[in-house]
Amino acid sequence: MKKIPIILSMLPVSEISFATNFVCYRYVNGKPTGGFLKVNASSQKEAEEISRDKYKKLGYSLDYTKCKRAW
Repeated sequence: MKKIPIILSMLPVSEISFATNFVCYRYVNGKPTGGFLKVNASSQKEAEEISRDKYKKLGYSLDYTKCKRAW
């Protein structure tokens, strides 16, 4: 009987930890520049932050990024 509460208590944590695939595009002057990055993140906001950091690390200029879930 003790195993059931332990398993049930782990479910919410395991659901949160799953990352989702996102495809992120770079925008300069309000227009997409072509190309994209694939990012694993738990939310769209996190995906946009990760992709922005990756683009900057690669030396690309950008105003913002937009990400959508990759199906």
